[in-house]
Amino acid sequence: MAVVERTLDPEVEALVERSRELRRELAATSAAVDARGSDPTENMRRIWEEGLNRLNVPRAYGGVSEGHFISEWAELMEVLTQVSAGEGSTGMCFGVQSLVTREVFHAGEQLGAETLEFMASEILERGVRLVASNAETGTGRVVARRVPGGIVVNGTKSFNTNSGNGGWANVGVALEGVDGGMHHALIPLDGRGVTVHGNWDNMGQRATVSQHITYEDVFVEEAWHYHVDGFEPAVIPGVFLMHSTLNLGIGLGAYDAALEFVRANNRTLTPGIKDPAQDPLVTRALGTWSTRLSAAHALLKTTARQVVEFEGTRAEVVPLMVEAFKAKVAAIDASLEVSSGLFDLTGARSTATSVGLDRFWRNARTFATHDPTDHKLIWTGAYELANVDPPFMAVLRV
Repeated sequence: MAVVERTLDPEVEALVERSRELRRELAATSAAVDARGSDPTENMRRIWEEGLNRLNVPRAYGGVSEGHFISEWAELMEVLTQVSAGEGSTGMCFGVQSLVTREVFHAGEQLGAETLEFMASEILERGVRLVASNAETGTGRVVARRVPGGIVVNGTKSFNTNSGNGGWANVGVALEGVDGGMHHALIPLDGRGVTVHGNWDNMGQRATVSQHITYEDVFVEEAWHYHVDGFEPAVIPGVFLMHSTLNLGIGLGAYDAALEFVRANNRTLTPGIKDPAQDPLVTRALGTWSTRLSAAHALLKTTARQVVEFEGTRAEVVPLMVEAFKAKVAAIDASLEVSSGLFDLTGARSTATSVGLDRFWRNARTFATHDPTDHKLIWTGAYELANVDPPFMAVLRV
């Protein structure tokens, strides 16, 4: 089979390269960001300054995206992997920023050119942050009712990544009198009736500030809410790949830190061997981890390209969804193996709080709980054994 060469837009290619450079910069302060557990404001500012937000904004509004929801998806997945390798919470924040930006511009005519031009200016010129305000675990439904000139929103969302420095929330609401689809309202976090609770206190992904947010009688004008009845079939596997980038990136960051620690401390394990490069226990561990991470990275890249090229129906997307399951499982397995195993390589002194290597395992373990990995394995096995389709909507969690 002939290999078709794909020409990458120079602007897009430059942004991907900038993310690789930014990875090293973010890694230098990663331990401090985790220790503070507060919003990675400086990191997100650097992402904006390097122009990475342009990947998610259509060209008509000043970005480099071709305008479809999954346009430049493979390149975005690589950028998210690199950012997450630099600092895990920052990768998750930028993942949400990217997803919500694409949701907003995908709404198109429902929001109108004036609203979209304003949001493009906020995102590209001011680096304004965006929040996916959808989760309702333990809080009940967030509802909206129509009033003259717009809607009024009430309720509490339980998980709001990227909300630690203001910006806008894209709030999923149950709109009174509307069945089916998804309704969203764009709400500024500094607006009247909005309360951010500051209650994010997890062991990992500390700087995501994924706190509760309450909306109390928040009025949203007509130009700032929209309804979505469906989405491109490839969006679901695409989102699983986005999740994969976060765990894979954390694993890559852990591997970078292990290499740095071994080199800086001339760390060996085998008695009588003074050079870690000559120690088979050291080199075997590093070789194993590098192989696991590279395999997961390759599967992620291949599947991301398939997502971009997919033009089939919802029924036809199942094989691609299964490949996305595999990519996510591979990323989780690799990140957990490296982030927990590195202590066998680096030794007791590397467990000191001042070193901060435990952040990689805490971050990887925390995000890996988003949805059960075992389900992905079960659905993959059933599909390949007996062509049993996975439950389409059951795979989605927010």
